[in-house]
Amino acid sequence: MKREIPNKRRIDGATTFILLNHGKAAAIDTADWNLVKGFHWFARTPKNNPGYWYCCANMKRYGKRTCVDLHRFILGHPDWKVDHRDRDGLNNRRFNLRQASSAQNQANSRKQAQTSSRFKGVYWSGQLRKWVAQITYTNEHGRRVHKGLGCFTDETMAGKAYASSAISIFGEFAHSNL
Repeated sequence: MKREIPNKRRIDGATTFILLNHGKAAAIDTADWNLVKGFHWFARTPKNNPGYWYCCANMKRYGKRTCVDLHRFILGHPDWKVDHRDRDGLNNRRFNLRQASSAQNQANSRKQAQTSSRFKGVYWSGQLRKWVAQITYTNEHGRRVHKGLGCFTDETMAGKAYASSAISIFGEFAHSNL
């Protein structure tokens, strides 16, 4: 049986950095080092979001070998959806982690990379020759709602319309890059 070689680390006070592949490092609370030190942690990026990095390790779970995410492992709930408050998948310090639904996790996501606007929830309509703000969320009946927030001549005003609506709908999980 192959024995996993633990990662190297760098300690900076209350934060320990686990040195990973691809020149990445995962931040954890130094108090959690004994919990994670016996596994070989590595950096990954999902195929549908190549700019986002997170940390996981291969281990046995339910009798099968599988990849377990560091953020879920630290919280002790491998099946939970976990949100990183600062949207950095390598920052796994406890204050940065919180349980979240899929909708809450999505609300705290970055804007899509290939959009015409620099703001989340905003795009340029060539037909209208204006910036359009819209928000998508799941209502109390479990249905997805696409809500138009208006058309604007100013991109920043459209971004502010999205930000205001996101706060009222998503609360602490709201994220806009305004």
